[in-house]
Amino acid sequence: TVAACPTEIGTFFLPLEGLIDHEAEHKRLGGELTKVQAEIEKVKRKLASESFVQNAPADVVAEHRQRQADWETRLTALESARAALG
Repeated sequence: TVAACPTEIGTFFLPLEGLIDHEAEHKRLGGELTKVQAEIEKVKRKLASESFVQNAPADVVAEHRQRQADWETRLTALESARAALG
């Protein structure tokens, strides 16, 4: 098993054979995925509320949109990590 670690200068690949417990890591990633998906849904519900978007200050709405983008990026990274485990 190899872990991919994206950085600003490229992607590093780290061999993990014998270093991690695949079952425990798969379970941990599953828990993380559940938490991140819940956060995405929470932000989406708030942004779907017309009253929130119309009444909240523009910077607060922008912050929530950025949060959604950040959580979605985290979700993609977690899904990739879990897929790499096999």
